[in-house]
Amino acid sequence: MEMLGLSYLKKSSYYRTIVGLIEETNILFQQHLKENRSKMDLKNLTICIDAGWSSRRNANECCFIVIDNKTKLLFDLIVITRDNYSGASGNMEAEAARIFVTSTKRN
Repeated sequence: MEMLGLSYLKKSSYYRTIVGLIEETNILFQQHLKENRSKMDLKNLTICIDAGWSSRRNANECCFIVIDNKTKLLFDLIVITRDNYSGASGNMEAEAARIFVTSTKRN
């Protein structure tokens, strides 16, 4: 389709493309994390954690990062959104930490 001489995708094609890009990005990101972890001493791991919110109050999302102190490489990243969390936005960091600890124990 064209408008003002510019091509654009139909809405359905756009959403299919976006879903594909998100899936491909996630695969590449997981490979990157795996590569990072292979460079870490997992038996003597010391981590640094931090979180950032989409806004100061009533945030819609929180990005929780885990970094290896020795290598300074990203160990994990967890994003909490209103889609998968219903509590106060100030508690999103604690929820992400709980998810991180639970998933790390399984692996």
